[in-house]
Amino acid sequence: MTLLTLKVEAEDEIAKRTSYSAIANYKTDWFLLDKKTGLTILISVLLSSCTNTVDSGYPYLRFDKNDTKTFINYQKGRILVFNSSTAPSRTYQVQDVVQQKSEYTVGMGFFGGYASKYYEYDERLITFKNLDGKINEWVINYQKRPSVLSASGKPDLSSPAKLSSKMKMWEWNEIGPVYPIDLNDKTELVTLQIGNQQVRNVQKISSGRLTGNKTNVSYRFDWDVNVLYFSAELGIIGFGDINGNVWLLEK
Repeated sequence: MTLLTLKVEAEDEIAKRTSYSAIANYKTDWFLLDKKTGLTILISVLLSSCTNTVDSGYPYLRFDKNDTKTFINYQKGRILVFNSSTAPSRTYQVQDVVQQKSEYTVGMGFFGGYASKYYEYDERLITFKNLDGKINEWVINYQKRPSVLSASGKPDLSSPAKLSSKMKMWEWNEIGPVYPIDLNDKTELVTLQIGNQQVRNVQKISSGRLTGNKTNVSYRFDWDVNVLYFSAELGIIGFGDINGNVWLLEK
């Protein structure tokens, strides 16, 4: 029996088990693939389903279902009003919600291209713009990263990937307090009253800031903020400053 005969019989068998429309563009060259090629394809498919996969020659750390469950469902355009009994209210709008693939590099990339790229990762950015005429914004940042980084910032790609979450307060061209959001941290949990709703298990995250706005410029007032109140269900529900003022989300 010749190779051509085997190939024809294989085509006949496929035709019996598959509709004509499904095999209209079917090519029978697969029959000539050796075992090594088939094994290579199988390994590629398995790798693509893993969290740490290789894409464009670099490890790619992807969000998984457990990660996405922790994302706060902020919708672009939503208005958030925070009221205080001792200070003027503050209003923010969700300016953008972006999910993208980013690159992790270490080194001086602006001068001669000396930055070293280590891996690619999923990142989700939620940006809040102030509507009180103040030139500042908040950013909640979710990203997938290795659980171990060296002091120089080089990642240990053999360590398990984890979700890293933090909130940054940007003021003009400078960065204000940065608040790491670790939903597994039960160190300081409080209960807050938001309208008629009592919100439990709220994380009280302190920045450690003890001094206020050095330049005393009104549009950079968030330099005085040193406490963030964060709920796993509702997101940002309040914040406080070094003077004892507390703002809570209007419900």
